Amino acid sequence: MSAVDLAKIPLLFLNAWALWRTSSPPNAPRPREEHIVPGWREEFVRMLGRPAVLYRTFYWIMGVVEVAFILIRYVDPENPLLHLLRGRELGIADDDSVAITPTFLLGTLIALFGVLLRLWCYRTLGKFFTFELAIVRSGPNVPRHKLVTSGPYAYVRHPSYTGMVGSVLGAWLCINSPNSGSWFIGSGLGSTLPGRVANWFVGTVGALICVAVVLRVRVEDELLRKEFGREWEAWKGRVRWATVPGIY
Repeated sequence: MSAVDLAKIPLLFLNAWALWRTSSPPNAPRPREEHIVPGWREEFVRMLGRPAVLYRTFYWIMGVVEVAFILIRYVDPENPLLHLLRGRELGIADDDSVAITPTFLLGTLIALFGVLLRLWCYRTLGKFFTFELAIVRSGPNVPRHKLVTSGPYAYVRHPSYTGMVGSVLGAWLCINSPNSGSWFIGSGLGSTLPGRVANWFVGTVGALICVAVVLRVRVEDELLRKEFGREWEAWKGRVRWATVPGIY
């Protein structure tokens, strides 16, 4: 192992931070009376709350273990703990497979794009950004909700969802992809029954998060149309695409 491999450590922390920031609300939840009465689409989104916690926890644990593996392998190659982390009792480890790969770099770039876009949305909307579907009513230090059409919202109508999908895709490429160079894959854990179950779980939750984004776009568009009327219609006329220009 060379010192170059240590460069993966800050990238792993960057990925963990990106996942945390994209899934953490920038503002406190709005009062219940401001929440939109949910239909089945919004119930579907809320249903993902607890699985999403386990989803994030999996990626954080895998990141911490991989950082430990890289450090121990570099500082003390004879450490008994390294023997355990290599998974050699299973006879399926490839010690050189835990490295920076093109797939890992691609995943990191996508995750970075996702979190920066999401943070741009947080900053642009300010107090109006909520994880719950809600119309913010005026109150102490909070102005009445307005239609924001600047910043990333001048290019697509729901850029924060684009950022969330980027975070999900980036995490999968960095940890779960067969070519990721991750400890999860290189140690052989991903090939065991518990590893396959974990892989299936995070893959399913990630896919459902992406589906939830698509479902929520229509609900949110209709909500804003009813609230802002012609102002929203004019904005939709200028900004045709919901999440990805030229695609959706």
